[in-house]
Amino acid sequence: ESPRGCSGILARSRGLAWGLARAHAMAAARGQRALQPERLVQQLSRFSAKDRLQAVRALGQCAQEATLPLLGVIAHALNDADSEVRRSALEVIAGFGQLAAPQSRQVANRLQDLDPELRAFAASSLGALGDVAVVHAADLRAALGDAEAVVRLAVVKAIGAVGPAAAQELGAFLVAHLGEEDGAVRAAWIEALVRLGCGVAGVVGEALESEDPTTRLAAASALQGLAAGAR
Repeated sequence: ESPRGCSGILARSRGLAWGLARAHAMAAARGQRALQPERLVQQLSRFSAKDRLQAVRALGQCAQEATLPLLGVIAHALNDADSEVRRSALEVIAGFGQLAAPQSRQVANRLQDLDPELRAFAASSLGALGDVAVVHAADLRAALGDAEAVVRLAVVKAIGAVGPAAAQELGAFLVAHLGEEDGAVRAAWIEALVRLGCGVAGVVGEALESEDPTTRLAAASALQGLAAGAR
């Protein structure tokens, strides 16, 4: 069945934007001729935010079978004017893990989103992409200073999710902020350092000499966790 035929059937059941995106995905998955990503983005841009959201979800459902061209379209939705569309795009991209590495720059850009919940979600999504997140260490370091605790918490957890690969670029920076005022974020900070592994033990040890008692206590907890993990 042609993409246009698929689009007609699906448009009647779910809406034109959903049908257009789904038809494109199905055609690409089958190796058939489909709209170029740029053309599809242009076509979808004229629909409502609700329709664009449905389209992003439709693309996400099919992208496993046609990853590269469809992820490019989904990544474009990270710049959508509607926050729900941006969030949906982040969710879809995060689901692909390291396969979405080419889109990591666009994900990292959302660490500066005006919506703090989306900044936090962007951090989580970046962590889900794996080692490629280290390429954006500067963005993550900047986000660790976010005014919102929910964002800082997500960033710390993302760094921890990357694991030892992030030790060199981000380990010392985490240690420098062990005096974090928010208890939940500080706990995540300690857990992240443990996940980074023994490569950060030296700088964590230096934090035991801090004048700040909160920092000393957090450093001691992190070292205890590192020691337990090394056994």
